Amino acid sequence: MSAQRGSGLLLLLVVLVAGAALYLAARDPGAARRAERAAAASAALAAARETLLARALVDRNRPGSLPCAAPDAGGSGSFHGNDCDADTGRFPFRTLETRPLRDGGGALLWYGLDPALRDRATQEPINPQARQGALSLDGVGHYAAVVVAPGEARPGQSRARGTRADYLDGINAAGTDFADCSADGRCNDIVRGISVDALFADVQRRVVAEVARALVELWASSDRDPRRRYLPYAAALGARECARGRALGAIATRDVDGDCGRAVLAAADLPRWLRANDWLDLVV
Repeated sequence: MSAQRGSGLLLLLVVLVAGAALYLAARDPGAARRAERAAAASAALAAARETLLARALVDRNRPGSLPCAAPDAGGSGSFHGNDCDADTGRFPFRTLETRPLRDGGGALLWYGLDPALRDRATQEPINPQARQGALSLDGVGHYAAVVVAPGEARPGQSRARGTRADYLDGINAAGTDFADCSADGRCNDIVRGISVDALFADVQRRVVAEVARALVELWASSDRDPRRRYLPYAAALGARECARGRALGAIATRDVDGDCGRAVLAAADLPRWLRANDWLDLVV
C-alpha cells in the first residue's frame, strides 16, 4: 500500500511540474528549460527516496538500516572495517540494484545518511527509539538521510575533481546539516530528506505483523482442543517475565514460575533481527 501511495504521488508530482513547464515554454523558453530540469530532478529525488524506504522495510538483517553512500560515481556503497567509506557521497544505485539516478543536468544524485543507521551488526540495536537522527534539513533535526540533486556547477566548482564541495553548495558541502537552496541565487541544490519517523513507519508495521504471527502460532499450539487454547498473560513494561492476571503490558518471553503454563514466546518464535534490535521493548 505504501509503495502504491508513493508511486501515485510521484506520478502526480511529475504531471504537475510538466504542466508548469508547458505553460512557461509559451512565455519564456529559458524558464521552460529550468522547469524541465527541476521536474527531472524532483522525479529522480522521489525515486531515490522511495527506494531507500523500500530497502529499509524489506531488509533481512536490520530493517530500518541504510546503505553506505558511494564514494565515487561507480554507485557502490562500501565499508572500511565497520565504518562506511562515505557517509555522504553519490547515491548507491548499484548497491540498491537500481538505475543511475540523475538530476536534470545529468549529474548523479548525492546522498547522506546518519552513520548510526548504517547496515552493520556493530550498530545494533537499530530501532526508532535507539536512533534519533543525526542529520538536519532546513534547520530541522531528526533526519536519517537526505538525497540531493546538485544542479549545474557553480563558479569555483570543478566536477572533474569530483569532491563533495565541487557538487554541493553552501552548508551542503560539508557536515551533517543540509538545506534545500534551489531558490537561492548562490546555490542550486535541491534536497529531500527522510526523517527517522518516516524511515521506521512501515518497519514498525512489519514488527507488529511478525509478533502477531508468532502469537497466533503460540495460541494454536497451546492445546489440541480449540476450546482450551490460550495466550499467555503479559509482562510488566520493561520486563519479560509473565505476570498472572496481567492483560496489558509487554510481550512475555519467560515463565519461570509457570504462571502462564510456560506458553510464552521463545527466541525461536521470532526473527533474529527483531530480537537483536530490541524491538520487543517497543511492543505492548
